[in-house]
Amino acid sequence: KPFEAGNWFQPFQIPVTQKLEGTNTLVVGSESLKMGRDQDYMPMPFSGSGSVSASLAESMSFNGKVVLLEVNPEKSDRSRALFAQDRGAAAVIFVNPAKDSIDNFVSWSGRDFALKIPVIQIRRTAAEKLFGKDLQSNNPEIKLEVNIVRVFAETHNIIGVVPGKDMRLKDQFIIVGAHYDHLGFGGDGSGSRR
Repeated sequence: KPFEAGNWFQPFQIPVTQKLEGTNTLVVGSESLKMGRDQDYMPMPFSGSGSVSASLAESMSFNGKVVLLEVNPEKSDRSRALFAQDRGAAAVIFVNPAKDSIDNFVSWSGRDFALKIPVIQIRRTAAEKLFGKDLQSNNPEIKLEVNIVRVFAETHNIIGVVPGKDMRLKDQFIIVGAHYDHLGFGGDGSGSRR
């Protein structure tokens, strides 16, 4: 029988797509960078919206700082950005490894829940110019603003109850459900957090 008053369905929202809106800027020191697929930088599809003014994190002191990470095809960028966010980072900047001769941005085709902080990807050539060839020589002030609007659609869980017949056990329950990442949006080992 239905779990709630004749209703089998429990509604919830899923992200369908995202789009950039409003002001999106990146200023590093006195250099203003251009946003776009053929330009200097792009927000990552899982980026949160927000405005940040901070310098780069040094070592593992992320609190209130911008964390600079190289893209690693063997690890989830989202999980690594989430790690930085959980340790107090104000924003994350990804840059392709030096050996990546193409220097492309990640695809915007995926749907994902947003992090709470801005996350962008900057071209390697721009990153080396701003932060030094080793990405550690210079530590200028970074001013970043990202505005992403997510479009959601409603879907449903199905919830039903099969009442027990044993008088001694009828007030006990067994719950059967899907795993956290039943929509396939999560990263490594997916406990799929928002």
